[in-house]
Amino acid sequence: MNVLVINQCSTNKGDRAVLYFMLRELKANGLGRVTVSASNPEYWRDKPDFPDMDVNVIPWGWDVSHNRKAGFIGRAFHRARKVLPRRIYFPLLQNALLAGRHPWYVRFLLQREFLKALRQADLVISTGGHHLTTIIAKRIQ
Repeated sequence: MNVLVINQCSTNKGDRAVLYFMLRELKANGLGRVTVSASNPEYWRDKPDFPDMDVNVIPWGWDVSHNRKAGFIGRAFHRARKVLPRRIYFPLLQNALLAGRHPWYVRFLLQREFLKALRQADLVISTGGHHLTTIIAKRIQ
């Protein structure tokens, strides 16, 4: 089973503690392959203290700063995408995922490595704010 952990904030001690705990529990339950979508994947290069399991750390789905090999048009598109308000593209993506649809525009809204991990995932776990949550949890403004 492929597990994708999203919204991991690498610079936050509480979020890192939640990740360590979650990885230990996933390993204890027989899951050995996990992809973690983190705010700063470079912080996890050496994966200190990770349980002995296959853990791949990738950038957040919204992160477009990691596409350095794109051509002129690709870079221009990524710059424009950075300024699009999340009030537009996040709800589009969230509604599509909750409905189990895969519209054509999803590939333009997510970072490529994240989209690949999302497509391969059998289970998606969202962490953040020192707790486990789901995409359908009520938002508190």
